Amino acid sequence: MASTVPEIGDLQGTEKLASGYSALRRDGNRKKLGPFAARGMAPAFGFASTVEDLAKFASWQFRLLETGQYEILQANTLREMQRMHYLDPGWQKSWGLGFMVFREEGKTFVGHGGFCPGYQSDLLIQLDDKIATIAIANAVIPIWHYTARAHEIVAPAIEAAKDRPDEGNAIPVNFGKYIGTYNSFPFSGEFQVIPWKGALAVVRFPIDNPMTVLRRLKHIEGDTFRHIREGDWLGAEYVFEVDAQGRVVHMVIDKSPLPRVR
Repeated sequence: MASTVPEIGDLQGTEKLASGYSALRRDGNRKKLGPFAARGMAPAFGFASTVEDLAKFASWQFRLLETGQYEILQANTLREMQRMHYLDPGWQKSWGLGFMVFREEGKTFVGHGGFCPGYQSDLLIQLDDKIATIAIANAVIPIWHYTARAHEIVAPAIEAAKDRPDEGNAIPVNFGKYIGTYNSFPFSGEFQVIPWKGALAVVRFPIDNPMTVLRRLKHIEGDTFRHIREGDWLGAEYVFEVDAQGRVVHMVIDKSPLPRVR
């Protein structure tokens, strides 16, 4: 974990640390925050890290629990840390030693969040499936929404791939040119065209739970698709406009052109 430091103040003012921003203010903007030093509270919230290093941290836990060997800690010590030790009076939240522990849909999750002025992080680990989701942000946001939603979306796909490694869901090669981001201002933020289960789908952002707005697309002909609604009946038409070089420049939804931004 070479990119992790125990005192975030050591990175302030360097290219290794993004500027931190506040929560949304009443005017809808965020305030850029100045340098922050954890000082005496550094062991609690002074660490700064990266998604890659936190992924290594999660992988180390999976490895240690699987091998049962000694690697920095004894495997039994880590298991004890991830076991529930106390419950809040409302019987809603439980903790291990240094880890939050909770149950959801029959599975046990452990994790820990990080917070200091201008920065937040969350590490969520499902020990049985050996899947971890990680989110970090340089602003005050409900970061745990992103790790929970990421697990809901990604974990089933990973499990399906493990069970059927030879059954790919690659999209047709010629569909790749449509994948990208399209600007829907002023009606909303952006639409993202993504590969999804061997075809294409459209997701609107920003959104806490992308699955609630994901629209599967069915190829009709040429550059024309239709939204597959519940019951497999066809909804809105999606037409991709291309320039003379064959590059996609707009996604047209019900006659409304959305310019491609990347």
